[in-house]
Amino acid sequence: MFGTWELRAYSTGWSPFQHFAPGNGDKYVFKADSTYVKYKDNAMEKQGRFSINIRGKEGSMKYGTISLTNPDYSDAFSIKGDTINIGTSVADGPTAQYVRINY
Repeated sequence: MFGTWELRAYSTGWSPFQHFAPGNGDKYVFKADSTYVKYKDNAMEKQGRFSINIRGKEGSMKYGTISLTNPDYSDAFSIKGDTINIGTSVADGPTAQYVRINY
């Protein structure tokens, strides 16, 4: 979980995934001290604390919820290998897919 994760795809419940090229600058850095920094176009957008609650596992995929501060926010989360999905398209919500680019 710890490391740098860059946005690769984004969708809402009604739209197909929009794909993003490597080096797009939209990323999360999750640190071992439970802090994170979010970047937009390679500029810091926000920072705060995070926590993960793993609720289940299917094969090599783990899923549950991720909670972030600044502002306080919780959403669905899944991780498999070097890919994280944050959000859910249930009830037309957005889903963002991130790929690990640095450990």
